[in-house]
Amino acid sequence: MVLFFANAAGMGAAFTLLGTTLSTSTFAKVTAGGAAAAGVYLLLLRWLNIQYDKVEFGKARWNNLGRWAGSTLFYGMIAAAVMMLVNYISHSGGENSIAFYFVLVLLLFAMSMYRSLYKYNCGMDIRMKLLSERFVRYKNRRYSLVVTDAKAGGDGTLEGSGVIHGCMHQLDKVFIYGPKGLYTARVIFISENGTKTTTANDTFIHFRLKSTMSVPWEDMMVISDAAAAASLPMQEINAENPYLRGLINDTDTCLTKKAFIDRVFLSFAYSHLLMCGIAPDKEAGDLMDPVFTNMSISFGGLSSPQHEGSFLAAFTDWDALARADSLVHMDKAQVMQVRPDQLISMVRNTADGIILNPYGTRPFLITKDSLDLIEVSDVYKKLFNRRGNDKHEE
Repeated sequence: MVLFFANAAGMGAAFTLLGTTLSTSTFAKVTAGGAAAAGVYLLLLRWLNIQYDKVEFGKARWNNLGRWAGSTLFYGMIAAAVMMLVNYISHSGGENSIAFYFVLVLLLFAMSMYRSLYKYNCGMDIRMKLLSERFVRYKNRRYSLVVTDAKAGGDGTLEGSGVIHGCMHQLDKVFIYGPKGLYTARVIFISENGTKTTTANDTFIHFRLKSTMSVPWEDMMVISDAAAAASLPMQEINAENPYLRGLINDTDTCLTKKAFIDRVFLSFAYSHLLMCGIAPDKEAGDLMDPVFTNMSISFGGLSSPQHEGSFLAAFTDWDALARADSLVHMDKAQVMQVRPDQLISMVRNTADGIILNPYGTRPFLITKDSLDLIEVSDVYKKLFNRRGNDKHEE
C-alpha cells in the first residue's frame, strides 16, 4: 500500500509539473508528463525498495503481481513518450525544439535508470536464477558429462561415452574441460542404448563431437554447456566451476578410478567457490551484494554420515547454492567467493573438512587428509605460493 500511494503521488507530481510546461497540446502535455514520471517513479522506487523491501535482508515483499504492474507501468510510459514524440513532430512544424530534445533525453535517462536499478526490481530467488544462468549456453537444461572410452578420429571428431546429467541436444555447442585446458566442440551424434537420438536426458550415452581445435582427447575430461567464470572483487558475486561440478556429479560411476580423484583435486585447485554465512553487522542489501573490507561473516558447520566432525559447505555455482534454501533465506545471509587457499585456511581453524554442493543430489566430501594431498600438489604450490602476497587484499 505504501508503494502504491508513493508511486501515485510521484507520478501525479510529475504529470502536473511537466504537463503544464511542454506544449499547447493536451495530448502532448499528458504523455510528456508520463515520460517524466517514469524517471521520478524509478528514483522513488529505488528508495522505497531499500527502505521496505530489504527490511528482512533479501526477503522481498513485493509479489509477482506488483513487479509485473511496475514493469508494465514503466513500459507504458515509454510507449506514451514515443506516441507524444510522433505527435509532436507531425504537428509542431519544427517549433519548440528545446522541449523535443528535453523529452528525448529524459526518455533515455529513464531507460538507463531502469537498467541500472534492475537488481532492486527483482526478488532474491529471481536474481539467483539469473546469476545461475549467466554463463550457461542452454539455460533450461544445464548439463555435464564425464568422458569414458575416449577415441579421437583423424578428421577432428571426438568419440566417447558417459552418463549425461541434464539434457543434451544434437548440434549443441559445448565446452570441453581437461587437465591441459579448455576447448570447444559441437555435438554431431548421440546414441542411447544403441539407437541414434537427437536428445539425451540423465542417461548413459555414446556421442561424437566435432572440433576445429586440437584437443588432447582422453578419459575423465568433462563436457558441459557452462563456461568457467569468476567475478572480480567488489563486483556482484558470481562463480561457475563446470569442470569441478561435472566431476563430482559423476562420483557414483567414477570414484573407483584413480584418475578421477586426481582430476577432482586438480579442478578444486583452480576453482573459485561460493560460501553462504551470516553477517551480524549487515544493515541493508541482500546476500548477493559484494563483501567489503572488515565485514564479519560466520559460517555454520555440517555433519556427514561417513565421517565424524563438522564440515564447511562450499558451492560450485549459484545453481548449487540456490538449492540450499535454509541457508540463502537466513536473516542477514551473505555470500562470499573464496579461493581454495582461503577455504583450506578456514578449515584448518574451524572445521574437519569441506562438503561440496551438500544440498545437491551428489554432495562430495573432502577431508583434512585429502586437503593435505591437495596442498602438496605441484599445481596448488604453483598457484598459491606465487600469490601469497595478495591474500590480505581480498
